[in-house]
Amino acid sequence: MTYDWQAVRTWEMDRVAGSGKDGDPLTDKQRKDRAEADMAEMDRDLQAGQLMETGAVRQTWSEECANMRARLLSIPSKAAVRLEDGMTLPAREDLIREGIYEALEELSGREGVEDA
Repeated sequence: MTYDWQAVRTWEMDRVAGSGKDGDPLTDKQRKDRAEADMAEMDRDLQAGQLMETGAVRQTWSEECANMRARLLSIPSKAAVRLEDGMTLPAREDLIREGIYEALEELSGREGVEDA
């Protein structure tokens, strides 16, 4: 189950302070009802695809980082075979930059990453 940290923090602050909006005291039942309503709202947002389980986010992010690491680490070996003895420094930089842009295009899944 995924919880919105701000809603949880607000609930906790209300629980500790024992008050609701405008300083009116909340009963345990009111706090419980509010928390259940917030959880129901988060569940609805999860079902609608507006929220993701934290485990799924971590897994996706981990996979993306691993792909990025592998692709970026392949740049030097790919560029090294294309370097020539007579190349100027700007030509070498262009070759390496080209490898970086190729990697970024591959990682982004789209063509035509513009030169910044």
